[in-house]
Amino acid sequence: MRMPRGGWFRVVLMILGLAALCGAIWFGLPMTGVEWLAGFWLRVGLIAGVLTLAFTIWLVRFILRRRAARRWRRIVGTHGPRAGDAEEIGRAELSV
Repeated sequence: MRMPRGGWFRVVLMILGLAALCGAIWFGLPMTGVEWLAGFWLRVGLIAGVLTLAFTIWLVRFILRRRAARRWRRIVGTHGPRAGDAEEIGRAELSV
């Protein structure tokens, strides 16, 4: 079975993975039997840390992607729409 290429599938998997990890932290840590791992604020802090880390990674990637797109537009914009060899190739094909 082939995996879908779209970015939506990756987003769905990431959300499901984060939800599963948060559920494992929330329900799994009290099941260990270790008293200090079962604390409410420890679990809330761990879940907040995981979600903050995931959001930070997404934000950094988003900013770098925007910066690269802006740089690409600036490079392409300086050369104009006539960049490339299309005109010369067209003339060469017509003369043959």
